[in-house]
Amino acid sequence: MKKFLLLAWVCINVIAAPLWLHCCGTQITNSRGEKVYLRGVNFGAWLLNEMWMTDFQPRCSNLTCEIDIERILKKRFGNRKAAELLNIFQNSYINEQDFKIVKKLKFNCIRLPIFYSLLEENKKFGNYKTSGWKKLDFAISNCTAENIYCIIDLHGAPGGQSADHTTGQTGLDKLYWDKKFQDQTVLLWKEIAKRYKNNPTVAGYDLLNEPYGAPTKKSLVDLYNKIYNAIREIDKKHIIFIEDRGPWHGGLNELPLPQKMDWENVIYETHLYDFKNYGLAAHKKLIENFAKEKISKKYNVPVLIGEFHPWGDSNVWKFYLQQFQSNKWHWTLWTYKCSAKAGDWGIIRTDVSPDILKDSYSELSNKFTRYNTKFSTCEEWQFKLFDLP
Repeated sequence: MKKFLLLAWVCINVIAAPLWLHCCGTQITNSRGEKVYLRGVNFGAWLLNEMWMTDFQPRCSNLTCEIDIERILKKRFGNRKAAELLNIFQNSYINEQDFKIVKKLKFNCIRLPIFYSLLEENKKFGNYKTSGWKKLDFAISNCTAENIYCIIDLHGAPGGQSADHTTGQTGLDKLYWDKKFQDQTVLLWKEIAKRYKNNPTVAGYDLLNEPYGAPTKKSLVDLYNKIYNAIREIDKKHIIFIEDRGPWHGGLNELPLPQKMDWENVIYETHLYDFKNYGLAAHKKLIENFAKEKISKKYNVPVLIGEFHPWGDSNVWKFYLQQFQSNKWHWTLWTYKCSAKAGDWGIIRTDVSPDILKDSYSELSNKFTRYNTKFSTCEEWQFKLFDLP
C-alpha cells in the first residue's frame, strides 16, 4: 500500500468560527436555525494515554494505563521531569497541523477524550492545574480557528466510571460507590462549565465515557442528574451528551425519557463495536439492529454514535456513512491517530515504541517527539474514504 507523509498536505485557510448549537427535537440546529450534522473523529490517546494506541512498553500487570505511566515516570525522574516528558508527548501527539488535517478531511467535530488528572492534581480534590487547562484551551482555540466543534469527553472520571484501562485507572471502578468521587466529578464539570459557558466552539459536554461500571440504571441516572443540574446552574446553553451502560444492559433503551428528568438540550450517545465479528455482514447486523430501536424518535433527541470503527474495510465504511446519513445519526470515528502496530484503528499511523521502564530521559524525550504527525504516515487509500460530501 502506498503511504505518504502528511506535513505538505496541510494547507492554511481563513474560515468563520463555529455558531452556537442547540437540540431541537431530533435535530441539531445552529444559531441561524440551520440544521447541523456532526461528523467527526476522536482525538484518542492524546490527553488520556491508552497504551495499546501509543505502543508504550512494557505492558504488564502493573503498567496498563495513564495513571501507571505517570507514577512510573515520577518514580524514575521526579515530578518536574516527569511532567516535562508528558508535556513533550502531548505537544507532539497533537498540534496545530492536526486540526488542519481534520478540517481538510471535511470533519466538522472533534470529540476530545480527557483524563480528570489533566485538569486536577491526582487525589487532591479541587486543586486544579494551570498547565492542563491550557491544553484544553489550546484544543478549543484550534477548533475555533478551523471552524470545528469540540465535544469535551470526560473519558476518565475521578474514581473511575468502570474498571477498564480506558478510564486511565485500570481496576478502580469506585465512582458509583464513593460520594467523594461523585462530588469531585460534579465539581470538575462545574469548573469546565464556568470556563467555557460562553464559548460556542464547544458543542457540548460528554458527561461520562462508557460508564459500564455502574451497577444499576438508577446509580448511573442519579449521578447524571447531579452533574446535569450542577452544570445547568452555570451553563444553560451547551448541549449535554448522555451515554448508556453498554448493549448488555439494554443500551440507550435503558435511559429515562429526558422530559421525566427535566433534561433539556441533550443528546443520547452510544458506541457501536463488534469485536468478535468482522466484515460487511456483521456490521450490517450491528447497525440494522440499532436502527430498529428508533432511539431518536422514541426519546425525541438527536443520537450520537460517539465511537465506532470500520476495521479498515472500505465497504464497511461506505455502509456506515450511508446508514448514519439515512438515520440522521451524528458520529465521531475512533480514532484519529494510533500506532501502526495496532492495525487499522488510526487514520494517522505512528511508529514509536518507548520503553518507560528502561529508556533514559533523553531517549524518551526523543521518542515522544516522534509522535508528531510530520513523522507519521497514512495509507493513501484510507484518506480517500474520508472524501465526504
